[in-house]
Amino acid sequence: MPVINRDSSISIPGGEVSLPYSWLLLLAKGSTRTVYVASDREVVKIESVGTFNNVLEYTLWQDLQYCPEVADWLAPCIGISPDGSMLMQRRAEPLPEDYKLPEYLPEFLTDTRRDNYGLLDGRFVCVDYAGLIRHACTALRKVEWK
Repeated sequence: MPVINRDSSISIPGGEVSLPYSWLLLLAKGSTRTVYVASDREVVKIESVGTFNNVLEYTLWQDLQYCPEVADWLAPCIGISPDGSMLMQRRAEPLPEDYKLPEYLPEFLTDTRRDNYGLLDGRFVCVDYAGLIRHACTALRKVEWK
């Protein structure tokens, strides 16, 4: 499993990537985290304030990854730095403008902001779920997209 180090290096089995943040391509900036492209398959989320969203998201993934009814809706987390400030996650492509959003989502996906979702290997997934999951109920509900 990859290990993200505080000094901005990422140790991946079979290789080492060590780049200053300024060399990474900015993908998105939220209220508590900034997302950078680490490779064509991964992103790195750097937490700017101590909200522990990276730790929460990583822990949720660790707990739910073997439950396909839940995990299939989430972008997998790959690794986290020892202090939780940096999280590596599979990179999902942004949704195309003409993408038809699903009419129903599982109840555990409570945030319906379009930019929290993407396509991973052609599959619709949530990419920002640190604050979304309150329970893992997979019953579908009709949603109003924002």
